[in-house]
Amino acid sequence: MVGQLMALGVSATHARDRVSSMRSTRAAATFAEVYGGGTIVECANKARRNLNLKGLHALDLRTMKDDGTPWNFTLRADRKLARELLDKDDPDWLVGSPPCTAFSIWNYAMNYPKMDRDKVHRAIDEGKTHLNFVVSLYRKQMLKGKYFLHEHPAPALSWKEDTVLALIRSPLVHTVVADQCMYGLTTPAEGSTSERLPALKPTRFMTNSVSMRDQLSLKCDKSHIHQPLVGGRCRDAAFYPLQLVEAILQGMALTADHDAKILASVMGCRAMEEERIDTISAVTKAASTIPNVDDEKPVPVSSVKKVTGGVLPIA
Repeated sequence: MVGQLMALGVSATHARDRVSSMRSTRAAATFAEVYGGGTIVECANKARRNLNLKGLHALDLRTMKDDGTPWNFTLRADRKLARELLDKDDPDWLVGSPPCTAFSIWNYAMNYPKMDRDKVHRAIDEGKTHLNFVVSLYRKQMLKGKYFLHEHPAPALSWKEDTVLALIRSPLVHTVVADQCMYGLTTPAEGSTSERLPALKPTRFMTNSVSMRDQLSLKCDKSHIHQPLVGGRCRDAAFYPLQLVEAILQGMALTADHDAKILASVMGCRAMEEERIDTISAVTKAASTIPNVDDEKPVPVSSVKKVTGGVLPIA
């Protein structure tokens, strides 16, 4: 929105002040991370407080429940507890990034053929459990008129799962592929302990917000060389770079700004309609005090004889 104002000739300082002022008047948009370590929540609640967003929870194996044990969504009890928590706090957004290992094309091509078949089936079933869980949460968000953001690697086979395909078919849902190198993703250069080089890592996002979709649509501009995510670099690329976190938060803020403008417009129209009804009511009430014609006194008849047009006699 700052960019749009600047395109209209508003200075950068005034544009930022205007957007900040507008955001301070709307209610804070809330969100929760599901399968997220809390990076997005922390950034929203600290470094990017100016966006007027509030991170509520980060539910993940790396975060703790109230009883001091980590969230484990392979357990039905933890999935039930998470649903109850999200129903209670009712966040405006859910950000989901369930484990993608079970759907990795590398595992299907290189690792699964070497593994015990039962172990492979268990791994895939567990991956589907996590995936189906977050998709069910997304559907609930949409039914409430709220938002979600889902992320998995672009080549992951999870995008071909029936539950995901059914959600994508909704006209309200959008998918987009972003290259994370454009959001600052780097990994250690081979043979160096200090140098880092860009990593492409095409990532597909699914959301029901147009503003969020647009924030996560950057493709590589070919201005740099990528290094492949092999030799342990996958671990380094498993975390969102700061620019990507900020783009996600910006998508939430822009969505909230847009909804606030629509709400203000609707409320304005409603106020105008109420004023119109009040005016009609006042006019109707005033009209009821005007006496009817039947109640009026008759007009006196003149005593002068009516001239008929005859010839007057000569005196």
